[in-house]
Amino acid sequence: MSDRWQCPSCTYSNPPDALVCTCCEREANPAFLEAETPRTRIANGTETTGPSENKGSPRSPQQGVRWYCITCDKWYPVTLPYCSSCGAPAPKERIKCRGCKRILEYIISRPPATLVDCQACRVLTPVNGDPSIEDYGPCRESARGRILSADNVATVAKARLDFITEACLTLNQPFVDDEFPPGPRALFGDSPTGVPTDTNVHNRWSEITQLPWLRPGPNYQLFSPTSGPLPEDVLQGALGDCWILSALAALCQQRPSLIKDLFPYQGGGEASPVGAYLVRLCNSSGAWRLVVVDDHFLSTSPGHRVFAGRSSRVLWVSLLEKAYAKLNGSYEAIEAGTAAEGLTALTGWPCVVYRLQAGGSGVNGGREITQQDDEVLWGSLLSHAGVHVMCASCGFVDGVGKEEYEAMGLFSQHCYSILKVATIGDLRLLKLRNPWGSRVWRGAYGPTSPQWTPELEVALQATTDEDPTGPGTFWIPLSDMRRYFSAITVCLHEDSWSEARTPIMPFPAQLSFPAVPAAEISSFANTQANLSVFQNSSRSGEDDSFPNDVGIVLFRRRPPPNSNVLDYVASSPRSTHSTVQLDTWLYSHTRQSQSDVETRFLAIILTFNHRSGEKAQRRREFTLGVFSAKPAIVRDLWVGFEAERTALAAHIVATGSCEINHDFNLYTTYDAGYCVYVVNTANRAVYFESTVSNAVNLSSSRGWTPSEDGSNVSITTHDLILPGQAMIVLIVSDWGGGFRYTHNYRYTFMGRWSPGQSFHTPPIQEESIHQPFSCGPYSSQPVVRYP
Repeated sequence: MSDRWQCPSCTYSNPPDALVCTCCEREANPAFLEAETPRTRIANGTETTGPSENKGSPRSPQQGVRWYCITCDKWYPVTLPYCSSCGAPAPKERIKCRGCKRILEYIISRPPATLVDCQACRVLTPVNGDPSIEDYGPCRESARGRILSADNVATVAKARLDFITEACLTLNQPFVDDEFPPGPRALFGDSPTGVPTDTNVHNRWSEITQLPWLRPGPNYQLFSPTSGPLPEDVLQGALGDCWILSALAALCQQRPSLIKDLFPYQGGGEASPVGAYLVRLCNSSGAWRLVVVDDHFLSTSPGHRVFAGRSSRVLWVSLLEKAYAKLNGSYEAIEAGTAAEGLTALTGWPCVVYRLQAGGSGVNGGREITQQDDEVLWGSLLSHAGVHVMCASCGFVDGVGKEEYEAMGLFSQHCYSILKVATIGDLRLLKLRNPWGSRVWRGAYGPTSPQWTPELEVALQATTDEDPTGPGTFWIPLSDMRRYFSAITVCLHEDSWSEARTPIMPFPAQLSFPAVPAAEISSFANTQANLSVFQNSSRSGEDDSFPNDVGIVLFRRRPPPNSNVLDYVASSPRSTHSTVQLDTWLYSHTRQSQSDVETRFLAIILTFNHRSGEKAQRRREFTLGVFSAKPAIVRDLWVGFEAERTALAAHIVATGSCEINHDFNLYTTYDAGYCVYVVNTANRAVYFESTVSNAVNLSSSRGWTPSEDGSNVSITTHDLILPGQAMIVLIVSDWGGGFRYTHNYRYTFMGRWSPGQSFHTPPIQEESIHQPFSCGPYSSQPVVRYP
């Protein structure tokens, strides 16, 4: 009886494996579950050829772990493999045991399993789809229990590296990574022909595919034990990945400690005796990964590598490039990218992109700012200099051809590191570095420019404590940056700030999905914060090239008895960028700074374009990162469609335009498409008709109606809005890459109507975001307060 827990509501004594009270169905005391739930969740895995078992006991690792029946909207312990109401089995995933290679099954649960215990060989397999790539992230807690901490994950990864080293030393053999073996698979991925699909890449690589994969000699090091990683170590090879190598060079210049953090447990700089290394990188979904790689490199001759590093005596650049190629499937997969993508992969932090050309727009990367004013742009760069890492993208400028770039000593479609920003009188200079280490700027204030007077050199050295020139580096004035460069990317990494992330979460696949991803953020002091959603990219080659339209809506939760009131804090416009950001302040209710007083915030993630139409139900994932000046705690959770409806309505009201006519409010927004939200506080019903036509590259939450010849795609909605009701009428969402449409609407106040009368064309589902709801004082919706 001592293991039983007492319900705080009805005082019934429940068995220890019950997650809800048997009498009143109240959830178990979280403190009880926390005490019984270990930090490391281990699921029992069984072969798929036999019956699946999930053995648990009141004191087993399964205590407090639940699975969700989507049909009945009920939670069950993993010890119960079937829903007691509908008989549906618990949802399961499959994974290959890294010991005996059997296919195992485990229940999808909350908190999620992090390790699967094979009943045949007793080997623990990480639940991430690749036994050589380990999940790694800050220590965090789930909304329904504890998740494997960063220290525990790192310990598992280090144990794997130690095991590899000891085994190879015992066998007197170097390590060969069978997950990413040297050969065509490492170059081109899992292509059945072993050659790349892109003709240009195939032509460039037709000769190097015949070259051998060689290991470095005995006199190589991971990096110099005295000087550490240096920008001069970053030398680009035959691979078109300057976008990540320039980010590496910039990090070496300003944040060398971050480079060492990418090689955990290898801080001494010595080379591995068996050629096995552990590299820490952030994947496109925003989750930290630990990648094990070997030191076999494609080479023209011993000591001369084809890709990054070339003939350098240090290996860290080549190893990092190989680890990132493995993380994305192949070397070919990391050809071409943006500086923002590279900086995020190395730091895990979001970026800001300053567009230098009018009309410029990027597909990947962080928040974009178009700066046409030199004073504002230069002020922004000075504020970032010495604090944030910066890169510059050359090329893609209208009116400037490849010949002009070559004549000026620049490479078009190339990425440079920004090492310094200096002001000398009226002169504004930026110091750049070419990761290729060759061909530098030949224009004004270049290395051979006659404009370098002795007085200017002395003034520059006094300002920056550096000489005007160096290997692969040059100074360029801001005016020429404007002419030849398209963007400047700034990584927002702050040494003094803290970061917290949710686990990888899936986007909802249907508009009527009963659960929507969200996060609860706990702050104990007023602090500046950046909320960023990282969504996975298509480098893996999977059919997920259409990004999600993502928005963030942030509320402040009030303590009881006002828990039904949400204070609207801020929201980000929906965007199809790979990283969507929201800069805000996490204030307490009184806006007074009080230490050790918890204030809870609710961040709801909005996305709609993948939840209807032909691309619905495609699995895409994301991570929410919270970066704050003072520490915050993040818990992942799922909310119902009512909360999603509240969040979208609050975003439209706060950021959209409003038309008011006799107590009928019409709100519209135009971020990543078009949204219509109506509120009828009049004493008459309103007939509302909305039309979107000539739609290109858009999805509609209520479907499309193509014309007979297929030349026009449109949708017309007809809805009756009763008095005291509100409704989100239509959501039109961008697929990414630009769109167009025309829209109009009309509404009429009804002279006659019945309280039970209602019609909607096209029909709407009962539990969906389009379901009308009461907007009066007796509404079941949370009350939203605006500042």
